[in-house]
This record gives sequence, structure tokens and C-alpha cells, in this order.
Amino acid sequence: MKKFASAIVALGAALVLSACTSVLPMQATDNNVGSKEGRATATYLFNCPIFALPGSDASIGTAAKNGNIQKVGTVDVEVTWLLVMSKVTTIVHGE
Repeated sequence: MKKFASAIVALGAALVLSACTSVLPMQATDNNVGSKEGRATATYLFNCPIFALPGSDASIGTAAKNGNIQKVGTVDVEVTWLLVMSKVTTIVHGE
């Protein structure tokens, strides 16, 4: 029984500490990719945008503003999934 309880605790710890990250290309324009990069991040509870944490804004406009980008070249989205929350980061490259 102790081995079973230890296995459950180890599995629970692995689930809590594990994460998965993916980067997805979302958009490309005719503009140059450029040397500037801007990022904007939103964090969601229960992996649902309805439960966004206050101040979360992963919009392309905010990412471009954060990177001082006037002409957007490419847009990528990085998503990190945790057990009960996810973090979405929009990455904008341009001039």
C-alpha cells in the first residue's frame, strides 16, 4: 500500500511540475521580417480565455507596441500548457 501511495504522490508531482510549449506560425505579410521583436502575454486559468488573469493581453497590436514595431512582418504564437492554466504569448517581428 505504501508503494501505491508513493506512486500516486510521484505521479501527482510530475503532473504539477510538467508543462508543454508549442510555437505556431500564425501570419506573414509582404513586409520585411525586420530586426525588432515584440511580445505580449495572456494567462488563462483552466485553459479558457473566459478566465483570463487581469492585465492579460496577447493581441498583435500590444505585441507590436511593446516592440516599437510600425510594420509587422510575421506573427507567431507560443502556447505553454500547465495543469490548470495556460500562457499564450504573441510574438511579432517587423520594422
